[in-house]
Amino acid sequence: MKIKYTLLLVFCAFLIQSCKKDGVTASTTTTAPISPFQAYLDGTLWAPSDTLSAVVTYNPTTKTRVLTCSATHAQKQVTMAITNTNSPAGVNFPIGTYTSNATFNYSTLQNVGGKYVYTPFGTTKDGSQQIIIASIDTVKKTLTGTFNFISTNTVYDNNGNFVSISIAQIATGQLTSLPYTYKTVTN
Repeated sequence: MKIKYTLLLVFCAFLIQSCKKDGVTASTTTTAPISPFQAYLDGTLWAPSDTLSAVVTYNPTTKTRVLTCSATHAQKQVTMAITNTNSPAGVNFPIGTYTSNATFNYSTLQNVGGKYVYTPFGTTKDGSQQIIIASIDTVKKTLTGTFNFISTNTVYDNNGNFVSISIAQIATGQLTSLPYTYKTVTN
């Protein structure tokens, strides 16, 4: 009888061991940005890799610092400018969230009078714009942050009557270790 119970215990232990639940492992994969300046334009990833620009311009007379970022790709251009007033001298730009003192522009390449120029899509919808400067490295001269805004284009007929409205959403924008230059200007 003792052997039966021993065999029964061994069999039960075997069953319990083989009935272990499969472990579930969660993993997070972070993909590197395609470009140091990228965003989703109306839901499509837009990642310029050739024409990028970021400049911090300081005016010691007015104590104004302006960060201008620009990228051009696939006949589209996004530009942003943030003005910081009462700024002390230095090669950085203050970390923070900017809305009211930021201007944004989304332009498309168009033929105007036989010349191709970037013309603004429309105007930035008030309250839709935001740029966050999360970090700035003054030694490597790079900056990192996020941005988003909505641009609207309202068309009226010759009598001033509303015809149509087009909306462009620039969302989930990223500035990732975007190189910048620094310059000081005087009036």
